[in-house]
Amino acid sequence: GGGADEAADRGHALVGQPAQVTEMVTVAAGRVNIGGEVWSARSESGEVFAPGEHVSVCRIDGATAVVTRAAALEDQSR
Repeated sequence: GGGADEAADRGHALVGQPAQVTEMVTVAAGRVNIGGEVWSARSESGEVFAPGEHVSVCRIDGATAVVTRAAALEDQSR
């Protein structure tokens, strides 16, 4: 089995999960804590998120979590 497949499976489970920014997230780079695990992250929209802000994972791109403002996902749950 390839390690990349395992990472992809883990990534799918993280989509929609809340995350907390640990290092400033920009369109290019950043870090977030997802369920106690730190992931590389970047912003989906180009917004910048400061450490301590809450975001949601919208997809996983390789080993990078692509995140969006948490409120954007809440709107879709009606």
